[in-house]
Amino acid sequence: MISIFIKFLTYMEISSKITFLFIIYFAFAPRVQNYMFLLSKDVFYVAFVMLNLMMFYNLIKGKHDKKYYISFVVSSIGILLFRNDGKYMLLIMYVCAALFFKKRRRLFMVMIVGVFIFNVLYNNILLPSLQITPSSKAEMLSIPFQQTARYKRDYPNDVTKEEKEAISAILDYDNLEKIYVPSLSDKVKLTFNQKATNKELKSYFRAWFQQFCRHPGVY
Repeated sequence: MISIFIKFLTYMEISSKITFLFIIYFAFAPRVQNYMFLLSKDVFYVAFVMLNLMMFYNLIKGKHDKKYYISFVVSSIGILLFRNDGKYMLLIMYVCAALFFKKRRRLFMVMIVGVFIFNVLYNNILLPSLQITPSSKAEMLSIPFQQTARYKRDYPNDVTKEEKEAISAILDYDNLEKIYVPSLSDKVKLTFNQKATNKELKSYFRAWFQQFCRHPGVY
């Protein structure tokens, strides 16, 4: 897929210098090298993203071949299936496309509605009917959780009583600095309180923001 994408850059008449920079990136980026030897959902996700971008380009250029439409829809579904946060990327892309490419506005409006409907049916109807456990909120909050743990490690004496109470309602506050690993968020996010209320989450993010304002370099 990477080779196809590089070839597609020449099809788009991208300058050879920029294409060469892409090749250098793919050759030396650690994550890309991992994809070559590790088969995971991210590998399929990236492949669908690349395919989606190529089909997106063809459609905004006025290509009306059915294979482009089919590939565009299939790649969009693939993005939604392999990463839950893929829907945000698609929605932003389609909204921007609908605003700036008036000739294809109807297509992208349909895709916006399609992404929304697919997401609702898949996550709220299909998965529950198959008794598949939904992903935890901790997955999408792993970065702020890591930042909180790092803050506790670096500035343990600069945490207010209110902040401690807010964090303790969400995470294992007393052990954050002990379980914090810079390159892996699993140990921290596994302490997430699944029963935390929206009010408690709001209090946590208030504390998170206050600490960011005091020591932004930690984050």
